[in-house]
Amino acid sequence: MNILEVNNLTIGINQNGCQFEAIRDLSFGIAKAEVAGIVGQSGAGKTLTALSIMRLLRKEAFIKKGQILYKGADLATEDMAKIRGSQIGLVYQNPFTSLNPAYKISSQLLECTGSVKEAKELLELVGLKSERIFDSYPHELSGGQCQRVCIAMAIAKQPQLLIADEPTTGLDVTIAAKIMELLVGIAKDKKISLILIGHDLGIMAKYCHRLMVFYHGSLVEEGSVNDILDKPKHSYTRKMIDCLKKPKSHYHPPTNHQLPALLEFKQVVKKFPTRRRLFRHHTLEAVDNVSFKLNEQETVGLVGESGCGKSTLANLSLGLLKPTSGDILFQGQNINGLSKEAKKQRQIIFQDPYSSLNPRMKIKKIIEEPLCIYKVGDKQARTKRVNELLELVGIAQKDAEKYPHQFSTGQQQRITIARALALNPKLVVLDEPTSSLDTSIKAQIINLLKELGERFKMSYLYISHDLAMMPLIADRIIVLYQGRIVEQGSAKDIFKNPKHSYTQLLIDSVPML
Repeated sequence: MNILEVNNLTIGINQNGCQFEAIRDLSFGIAKAEVAGIVGQSGAGKTLTALSIMRLLRKEAFIKKGQILYKGADLATEDMAKIRGSQIGLVYQNPFTSLNPAYKISSQLLECTGSVKEAKELLELVGLKSERIFDSYPHELSGGQCQRVCIAMAIAKQPQLLIADEPTTGLDVTIAAKIMELLVGIAKDKKISLILIGHDLGIMAKYCHRLMVFYHGSLVEEGSVNDILDKPKHSYTRKMIDCLKKPKSHYHPPTNHQLPALLEFKQVVKKFPTRRRLFRHHTLEAVDNVSFKLNEQETVGLVGESGCGKSTLANLSLGLLKPTSGDILFQGQNINGLSKEAKKQRQIIFQDPYSSLNPRMKIKKIIEEPLCIYKVGDKQARTKRVNELLELVGIAQKDAEKYPHQFSTGQQQRITIARALALNPKLVVLDEPTSSLDTSIKAQIINLLKELGERFKMSYLYISHDLAMMPLIADRIIVLYQGRIVEQGSAKDIFKNPKHSYTQLLIDSVPML
């Protein structure tokens, strides 16, 4: 007998006076002690399914028909306050929004356990043995540590079913692998049924017994991992598998080694003050003696875990931070003395497209803003330029009057690309531009960036913790570890002959089919 049965579930949503079906005739079962994966793109209905099981649907969503049975009992007639946590646990996607920022970790764990001893045992179970973590606030911990705390809270009352909704999104590949191993390990040891939800088929295939593929609110395919990978039936499943095949580099302009350096770091050190005590000053060395060149029409990839100095290097290259020592040159000139004209030659595309777009401005105004700041052209010329940029990134001109929330995440990232290109930059810093996107959308954005880079002869500084994407775009890869460059070379050399143990660890953590 299955511990969970979902039968003919249809979920409707009321929006702007209209009603549509977000999930249609969904049926599946979860066996006891099974690890099942739900995979699909954003908007496929994965999270909505998890929330419907927990009876946590937002007010505009409702179950139109169907039933959800837990141990044979219809959850629609059960007291969910007695089931949530104690029978069915849920681990959310973003640990920082799951934890209360005003309370210490100890206080939040004690809500679930009731005793300090049990709370500390839970932390030890999820690999957090430090006393400091128990007495810390969420903002004092890393993303991986916060997610471990959330897992500890979810299993505190020993549920028999655990739902993990994209628990590794935004985490480094090495940390993501540890979180997945932790979840699966706990499920195996305690004989818990586990539902893993995600959009990365590679990760799902590695840890699940069975896979269910969601597409546009429907379950289009399900089966064992081997059956799904070896004999995919649906076109969307085949598309996801193609995106995970071992990457081959296609972006290696043969002449860029003869071109002059566009950006150059010379023995750059960047230190940040951390805390001050009596007669002592403590500093954090975020970047330690880094030297490299980025030539014109070249793409250099910076890869490493969170806290290794990638974003600090990005800010240094844009002049948003000043180095503690060393020199940074842009087109042969020190970046601290660049003219206004030279400054607009450097642009950035951020990790989270939605938070980098003003929600109160229409897309037309967002893309036009850099042109207005630098007083480029008159109103008619700027409108023409905006339309050209929208066409370049594959957004319809009629959508220029829409707001950011009316677009998907992939479309929002295309809009940020259009804004970055408005001033015809020579250098674009790509700060993890695909980390929040589905596998298939990632490939589309990478292909768009490659095409635009070749067309407008731009250089990219591509920052990521996802080593799998690097060979698709980067000419050279630089591996950062604890603020230092530990290895650099072509994508082919890095993957085939890694010299540093950390590089090998990154490669081993990449899910490949």
